[in-house]
Amino acid sequence: MNYRFSDLLRIGVKSEKGPKRKFVPFHYFKALVIIDEEGRTGRATLASELGIGEGSVRTLLNDLESKSLILRNNSGIAVTPEGRKVISSSPIRTKTIRGCSLSLARHSSIGVVRRASKRVTNGILQRDEAVRSGGVGATTLIVRDDNLYIPPEMRHVKDTELEEVVFGILHANEGDAVIVASGSTAFSSEMAVFAASVTLL
Repeated sequence: MNYRFSDLLRIGVKSEKGPKRKFVPFHYFKALVIIDEEGRTGRATLASELGIGEGSVRTLLNDLESKSLILRNNSGIAVTPEGRKVISSSPIRTKTIRGCSLSLARHSSIGVVRRASKRVTNGILQRDEAVRSGGVGATTLIVRDDNLYIPPEMRHVKDTELEEVVFGILHANEGDAVIVASGSTAFSSEMAVFAASVTLL
């Protein structure tokens, strides 16, 4: 089995049978990252950090285990080498921040999507997806000549804090797309930026 990030987006796609799931692809990816960063993690901890019930976490973990992305035993849950490949192959990098000039609410997250600037039109699709995912809104930018611009007018954005995260922490490069999504909580802003970023894949 050779899973990649794009495969993760299709895990657990809802069938017509059974109850509607309370989680989305973001929860799968976030669960892998949490387990990988925190080491062996329990179901209750995951439920709290993912903002879903333990029953939903059980289903999510069953899906991840069926794809050999995690391993469960009496010691807890661990990410497999295959799961780490999924994390490392992600074209999306995110960081939650306190705010910047483009923030629309108390909490914001920044997403960098590798080599996606040519797929950006006017940012409306990303904004709408961020709102559908529980965020307040989002602004899409592109990286050109080590600067940030908002298309289609190509308005130059000069914001030191934003640039420090985009270039210093998330290591954005020429041709990358950048999304700033806001939400009422840090978690909702992170979920919004992930959903908005997926539209550019």
